[in-house]
Amino acid sequence: MNAFRPYAENHYREDLPGLRACAVILIVFYQIWIDKEPGGIDAIFVLSGFLMGSVLLRQYAQEESLRPFHFWAGIIKRVAPPTYLVLMTTFLLGPFILSPPEWRAALDDLLLSAVYLENVQLIRNGIEPWHRSLHNPFEHFWAVSMHMQFYLLLPLLMGPVMFLSRIFHVRWPMMLWVILVILGSLAYSVSATHSHPASAYFHTAARLWEFFTGVLLALLVPLLHLGQLGVRIATVAGLSLLVSTGLVISPQAPFPGIAALLPVVATALLIMAGGQRCATVPLSRWLANQHMAYLGNAALAIYLWHWPLLICAQRFFGTASPSLAQGLLVIVATLALGILTVEIVESPFRRIPKAKPWVAFIVGILCFAPVFAAWVGGKHHVLSNEQAARDDAKSFAAPYYSGPSLHPQNNAQSSLSEHSYPKESLRQDK
Repeated sequence: MNAFRPYAENHYREDLPGLRACAVILIVFYQIWIDKEPGGIDAIFVLSGFLMGSVLLRQYAQEESLRPFHFWAGIIKRVAPPTYLVLMTTFLLGPFILSPPEWRAALDDLLLSAVYLENVQLIRNGIEPWHRSLHNPFEHFWAVSMHMQFYLLLPLLMGPVMFLSRIFHVRWPMMLWVILVILGSLAYSVSATHSHPASAYFHTAARLWEFFTGVLLALLVPLLHLGQLGVRIATVAGLSLLVSTGLVISPQAPFPGIAALLPVVATALLIMAGGQRCATVPLSRWLANQHMAYLGNAALAIYLWHWPLLICAQRFFGTASPSLAQGLLVIVATLALGILTVEIVESPFRRIPKAKPWVAFIVGILCFAPVFAAWVGGKHHVLSNEQAARDDAKSFAAPYYSGPSLHPQNNAQSSLSEHSYPKESLRQDK
């Protein structure tokens, strides 16, 4: 028995881009008008785990080995160009939309976002995720950072158990390992969310179970056979749960923890239903239509642009809660820039041959270099201004009197007696 035979074929899932589009629409909608947890990020985490898990399983089934550098190269050529484009553009816009103290504070977030550690920076700064920050245009890069950390870990965590499954011709080592990772991460998420809710929200270990739920689905979906009724129930239930996540979960509810099960289960149901290729279900056809698929392919660029554009709108209109017209303007600008980014920036780099992973790594370095140079220049400018301010403070603190030093007189009474004042005058003064 070949344990990897069910994963060898590459079936394009037309519903998955539509599901990604639905998730990113929820994120943008809630960020603009409703300051609550929409569940869209959690859905994208599960979806990313499913897609990347499927890629690894297919590669192992076809070649009987893992090629992590090829895997990472495929991610770099897709993620790096739009990521560093938005980072550089936001850096250039920063001085115009932020006050000088806010811009100085955001500079380090630029660098940490560029090396995909923005979630660590937010934990270190004690940022509360349920209080929307209007002064950090790089804050949303925490989710991109967490994605890249997962992509780095996935081949390293899955490689040994995939080798065991190939040697013993059974799938249970992979499934058991993935289930243990899910349970361990979920237990940590529940505990950390209860004790340190702010840091748990941005902690990779507290979110790893969401990604690995997608990996478990990559193992199970090719083995499932749902009937048409099962597909209908799973599709309706999944989409209903996903859309209602933001309405059901209270803003005061600890998140992720147990509350994150709602969007994770919803996404899992939709992935399982879509894997049955049942074209008679209306909701499945809606997710698979070409317009949703097009938005789904631009989901990364849309997510990257929406937050800095929202901050620009808030500063320009002078409000933390945009009106309907202002919010629609942000959405139109986000969609336009997202689509342009895909067509002009992403698409050319996607054509880099898979057989040349080193080209993708060079592209990543070339994209990173100007952002790093911008951070160095920005920090130098800030430090120079701070040193100039300290020098000015010292010059203002210099004494204005340039004559001999003056000291308080300690022997006032004795000094007074040394002078010959009339006794009457002294008595009058007293």
